[in-house]
Amino acid sequence: MLTKEGMVIFDETIRSLLVARKSELKLSEKALGQMAFPYMGKPSGKVRSILVEQGAGESKKPQEIRLADLVNLCQALGLNLHDVIRTGLKQADGK
Repeated sequence: MLTKEGMVIFDETIRSLLVARKSELKLSEKALGQMAFPYMGKPSGKVRSILVEQGAGESKKPQEIRLADLVNLCQALGLNLHDVIRTGLKQADGK
């Protein structure tokens, strides 16, 4: 079971994997958003809210990653969902 700190590490690890793959593919937020969330009015905003810290001051943080959003992002980026989750769990567990 993940601790509160472990949950933060899990999310940060997954987010860093997504950002690294986005950079590797040289995708803009707009391009990724259109691939992962084509049904949304502003898909680039959705990507930005998940991958980039939002807000001001100490409350500045990215949106929490919903499983459905992670599925869409992994598919759009060509990442294996299970591998991404497994990596996040390994980091969170410290193993």
